[in-house]
Amino acid sequence: MKGLKVLESALLIYLIVLGTLAFRQPPRIELPSSGVFFVLYDNGYWKVNEDGWLIGVANDSDILKNVVVSGIDPNGLKVSDSDMKVLKGLKILNDPYVSSLNLRERYVITVKGMVLYFRRWEDLNRYFEKFKKRMEYFSPKSVFYLYEGGRLVILRGD
Repeated sequence: MKGLKVLESALLIYLIVLGTLAFRQPPRIELPSSGVFFVLYDNGYWKVNEDGWLIGVANDSDILKNVVVSGIDPNGLKVSDSDMKVLKGLKILNDPYVSSLNLRERYVITVKGMVLYFRRWEDLNRYFEKFKKRMEYFSPKSVFYLYEGGRLVILRGD
């Protein structure tokens, strides 16, 4: 009889513990947000979130619809803070006329295949709209240099 009481008590304690575990909240897992921009790194295209983390491989439609950033060397799976500061300050990352941006070499490739080199990020932000308005007059695959003050020099025009 006494052994039965001990067994009943142990079973009761087991059920109580099991019941409290069943109603416990599972640990919260923070999922990364969707890709803010896309980078070419290690022979692949990667989505990068607003914190600079590489969060996954980009698919073909992502690459065709968005600006691809090259010239970045992430440390592990994170883009450096200095590169993220530059990227967050750029207006052209959502521009439909821009196909690619090279961060290290400082040039932009448009969807018409035109290449625009520049020296300062501020000049690119300030004068890219001016360049877009002139794009229809330039031939595809032309190469330009954007000077301070918005002066545009044609380096090669086909």
